[in-house]
Amino acid sequence: MNVSPAPKRPAASDNARQAVVIVHGMGEQRPMDTIRSFVSAVWSSDLSRTEGKFGARKPDPDGDGLINKSWVHPDRRARSYELRRITTPDDVNGRRTEFYELYWSDITQGTTVQRLVAWVKGLLLRKWSDVPVDARRLYIAAWGGQC
Repeated sequence: MNVSPAPKRPAASDNARQAVVIVHGMGEQRPMDTIRSFVSAVWSSDLSRTEGKFGARKPDPDGDGLINKSWVHPDRRARSYELRRITTPDDVNGRRTEFYELYWSDITQGTTVQRLVAWVKGLLLRKWSDVPVDARRLYIAAWGGQC
């Protein structure tokens, strides 16, 4: 009797991800302008990040040669098409990177300290059931706990 081995489950390192958040509030900005420039500088042009990875590169639309692939898509957790992120394929270490941008100047202009404190309290004093499951470790860390 032939018994097929169970499919290999990926190790935790096979699904490693990291997030890079760029927070700024300088100048008149077009949405995603700063983050696109940042991704171009640290990811797209550094071919050593995807060396030997099949399908991780594409032709450079602005010049000769290749650049590393990346995708812009809505962030599903926010359930909004306004919050977008740039995602990469796995790098040479098997790690995927997701880049986020927060431009704060337009949302804080005219904001009082009292409104800022009320916003932070609203985030920290919410019901446990209202905290997304995949954000609970961060929620606990915000309260000063260890993750």
